[in-house]
Amino acid sequence: MSTNHTAAGVVLALVLSACGSHGSATPSDAPSVPASGSSPSRTADACAAGEAEASDEVALLYFPCGSTGVMAAVERSVTETGDERVAQVLQLYLAGPSAEEREAGIRTMLGPGDVEIVEDPTARLVLDFPSEVNNVSTSAGSGAVLASLRQTLIGLNGIEEIELRLHNDCAAFFEWIQV
Repeated sequence: MSTNHTAAGVVLALVLSACGSHGSATPSDAPSVPASGSSPSRTADACAAGEAEASDEVALLYFPCGSTGVMAAVERSVTETGDERVAQVLQLYLAGPSAEEREAGIRTMLGPGDVEIVEDPTARLVLDFPSEVNNVSTSAGSGAVLASLRQTLIGLNGIEEIELRLHNDCAAFFEWIQV
């Protein structure tokens, strides 16, 4: 196993447990970026640590930032509650960073339609990738995607675990990302 695949395996072991993800919702060291339309000087410094807090009206979406892949928290307004909030946050996440945020170094590998909720979120959220997404199966790509999904979704509506599937098959997902 190459060093890159070993590193991806360590990341995945920390992120996933038997097709699920456990952990806290918001790491204390994650940088934050305000929603689009906020102060450009703050967004230009997107990869530097900042203050952000989720609330009833604001969700934090986590995306890799800069060449080091540190996760940056991006604020987005939300209006839904319960299961609908989880679906809205996932939709906002899949919409990706704004043009201003991309200029600041925030990036994503996923887009609309790349991930779907297949079971109503309770303590366990089940997500399916209906098809393979370019670059997600690389060691760096899978680590970034898994970390950003986990940090964005764990804790919403009481979600404690995320199960990931490819074509609705958990084993196929791990084969695809080569773990």
